[in-house]
Parts: sequence; structure tokens; C-alpha cells
Amino acid sequence: MPVQFARPDVTSLTLRVFDRALHPEFFGCRGLSVLECGPLRAQLRLSTAGHVLSLKLGQQVLTEAIIEKHQPLPPVRCVLEQKLRGCRTRSIPLKDGLRYDIGCQLETLEPELFLRVHEELQADCARAELAYEFPSPNRFQPGALSLLSAAVNRHSVMLHAFHTFPDHCAIIKTQTLVEWE
Repeated sequence: MPVQFARPDVTSLTLRVFDRALHPEFFGCRGLSVLECGPLRAQLRLSTAGHVLSLKLGQQVLTEAIIEKHQPLPPVRCVLEQKLRGCRTRSIPLKDGLRYDIGCQLETLEPELFLRVHEELQADCARAELAYEFPSPNRFQPGALSLLSAAVNRHSVMLHAFHTFPDHCAIIKTQTLVEWE
């Protein structure tokens, strides 16, 4: 049985979106950032599996989470659940003129290319809204890396997320856009 050092197996991950808040204790937090613009409040969290985005706009709440597929979460008001594999895009209209768009991609690379991309992402950490590098399991392999970049204005939030999985030479990339009137 393989022992996980920092990250779960990338093949066991899923994206779940809820049109409600979820308690932060459901997710282990490796980093937190709060963004506010007018009536919008966005919380960005990094977790062992990926990230959690919580948006509050007036009475409307939206939660996006990359988690292990077997992690127990209340199924109430889950508007999207999909395994992370290949490249997928989804668009969901929500209440009160809110629109949620997500593009996610799981990419597996050759080891040399993975190391090069991982180094580029490490350089991007200085400009990211939130970043965390997990300890390396050995001296031959980099530690897993997560970084989030966000752009917020009066009518939208754009979030770019990158999560590396060195054990699998894999990278999860997501681009989330939430718009409102």
C-alpha cells in the first residue's frame, strides 16, 4: 500500500460546487486569503487536495472545492460534481443573476517537462494571491505546489489555480469565472 506524504492520489480527486456555504473545518487549511470588492467577499483556501473558493455576494453564497471523492460532505445543494480528468468546461446559471463558469484540466507530463513547469510555477508563487509548497518527500523530488491567482472587480471574480502532484508528474489547472449583474 503506497504511503501519501503530502497530497492524495490525483486520480481520487473531484470538483464539487455548492450554492451554499460549507464549514471550513471540512477542509484542512494550508493558507487563507480574503478578497473584498464592494458587496463581494471571497475566501481562498489551500488544502491538501487542492483549494476551496467561497464567495458571498449579498445573500448568495457559492463554494467550489477540489477534494478527494470519498471526503464526506453534506450533499445538500451541490450543483456540480465531476471527477478531475482530461479537460472539461461547465457553465451553471444560479439564482439572482449569478453565473458560474469553470474550466479544469488534469495534465500528466513527462518527468523532465513536469520539473520545468513546476519550476516556472515556483517562480510565479511570488505574484500569486496565495501559494503553498508542501515539504518534499525526498531529495530527488520537488514538494507538491499549489498557487491561486485572483482578479476581482465589481461584476466578476476570476480565479486561476494550479496544483502539482509530483508522484504522478501531474498538474491540475482550473480557471473559474463568477459573474453577476
